[in-house]
Amino acid sequence: TDRWLKHYIYARVKKTAFKNYDVLLTLLTSAVWHGLYPGYYMSFMTAALLINVARLGRRVCRPRFMEADGKTAGPLKPLYDAVTFVAHQFVFNYTMIPFVLLSFTDGLAFWQSMHFGGHIVLVVGLVVLTLAGGNKRPSRAPKATTTTTTTTTTATATTTTAHNDTPMPRKTRSATNGAADSGSTSPYSLRKRC
Repeated sequence: TDRWLKHYIYARVKKTAFKNYDVLLTLLTSAVWHGLYPGYYMSFMTAALLINVARLGRRVCRPRFMEADGKTAGPLKPLYDAVTFVAHQFVFNYTMIPFVLLSFTDGLAFWQSMHFGGHIVLVVGLVVLTLAGGNKRPSRAPKATTTTTTTTTTATATTTTAHNDTPMPRKTRSATNGAADSGSTSPYSLRKRC
């Protein structure tokens, strides 16, 4: 079910005008898939909020626990991982109780007995993280520049990478048969090379 939702709902919604609602529409589809009990809809709609807040939190907080290169874990990264794991488990369990209880009144009674703590944490997190710049996607490195030299049999390209100015040769499609320059005609050789 997860793969089907990812491939047929999430990935396709990302390509439409509704891409800002990708998680919400995917989880709504999952709720319909499970059935018509109100507990499913309560849980999945709250889970959509949880996922979006978790994404914002990762975008804002995680870089502070990484080294300058953004890939190497800093000394406090294990603490960040442990705290976010535990926090996610608490809020996720709170979110999914109506899924188990099935009825609207039972699910609402549970959340009320918890003073809607999970919802308050999620809404406050959404506001704080959005104000902290979490709604801004990290800028991508500029596309590499490409110059092409064509001969009668093959095309070669030189690509300058974004992180340094060292030219790197790259194989491209042959001008005569469309296959990669290596001469291989397997389906894997026909994929675009990076």
